[in-house]
Amino acid sequence: MEEQDEVANKAYAEIANWDSREPKFAPDATFTLRLSYGTVEGYEEDGRTIPPFTDFAGLYQRTDQHGNRSPFQLPTRWVDKRTAMDPKTHL
Repeated sequence: MEEQDEVANKAYAEIANWDSREPKFAPDATFTLRLSYGTVEGYEEDGRTIPPFTDFAGLYQRTDQHGNRSPFQLPTRWVDKRTAMDPKTHL
């Protein structure tokens, strides 16, 4: 039990010192880091199953659906290198 408490206390100390290292960036709007645990699952939206994870194909598909506009905009260098990562172009 003491060993677990020691690990937790070290983690809390790191979190407490976090904002002094990078004061320009907060983990969320209230400047508090929230940690959680549990099963990661997809969900249903408009009759479609949304998977819990994505890959590069999903990344490009999502940005295409939104016209490469924020918040789905990719860096120019990723867009320029898309064919190098797109397996359909290598068939």
